Amino acid sequence: MRKPIRFFSVAITLSVVAASSVALAGLNASTGSVYVLANTYASGPVAGARYSSDSAEYIGCEVSTAPGGTPWLWCFANNSSGTYLGCTSQDVALVATARAVNETSEIAFDASNGTCTYLWVTNASYFMH
Repeated sequence: MRKPIRFFSVAITLSVVAASSVALAGLNASTGSVYVLANTYASGPVAGARYSSDSAEYIGCEVSTAPGGTPWLWCFANNSSGTYLGCTSQDVALVATARAVNETSEIAFDASNGTCTYLWVTNASYFMH
């Protein structure tokens, strides 16, 4: 009678440990790469670029305002092969979107002749490293 009870308690303990480690792991998409396509589009996770295996990848957006001036943004990306894309804009909606970028962000932007025409930012735990 003792063996089935001991086996049952060990099985439950292992199940709880396995389930808790899966629950704590969570989805991780921070290992993605930075993509720069045809000098008009770039995307990638901030943490994925930061912790990539090469030293070339980066992606981000900067927002700046001079005293009494109009806010502007600069978004930039560089992929693993060294292809760079950057753009700027003073569009109020794009500037507001750029202010949401943080270490949990994935960023995508379109550029036309150096001007940002679209900016997408997603912040999620699965983009953290």
